[in-house]
Amino acid sequence: FFRLEENLIFHGELGHNYLAIKNFIENNEVPLLGPPTSHPWLSFGPLFYWLFGPILWLAGYNPLAGAYFMALASLVSLCLNFWLVRKLFDKKVALISSYLLAISPLWLSFTRNARFFFLVAVFVYPFLYFLFKSLKTGGKQLFWAGLFLGIMLNFHLASICLIPTVLVLLYITRKTIERKRLLEGIVGLFIPQIPFLVYNAI
Repeated sequence: FFRLEENLIFHGELGHNYLAIKNFIENNEVPLLGPPTSHPWLSFGPLFYWLFGPILWLAGYNPLAGAYFMALASLVSLCLNFWLVRKLFDKKVALISSYLLAISPLWLSFTRNARFFFLVAVFVYPFLYFLFKSLKTGGKQLFWAGLFLGIMLNFHLASICLIPTVLVLLYITRKTIERKRLLEGIVGLFIPQIPFLVYNAI
């Protein structure tokens, strides 16, 4: 949060995202597509608009709202990192990894850019938690792992690179996971994509 107003990198794409949110609110529309990708025919999911829209409206459409929102998201991610790494390893590893993350120039740059895809960093931790838990419990938490992966795909399609790893892990533990659990994971993955599918259906 230090000198956040001075360090905010406000560029055209960010302004475009905020204007899109403003237009949706003023036109009383529910967006089914999110920010556009670099390909004009492809957009992300609308979860960023849904999540950040009320905050931007309450802030009177001040771009600084995005900077503070992403700084808070960064802080939440650090806490989640400490919590998950402590569960998987120990407190010492959790402290070191969280400290290195907190002072990382790339991490600070993501925060100061205030771009929506930084939210992937928030949701990757619950995704990993439920994935690891699923592998140990016969897939009982696969719905939640799939749901959080689907949420991450709303913020950036690069999250799709996690799917091959998930499939390999599921294949390795296939004898302990029921087919019903796999179906639940697929359902969880597709729930956040419903607005996108509805848009393309109509």
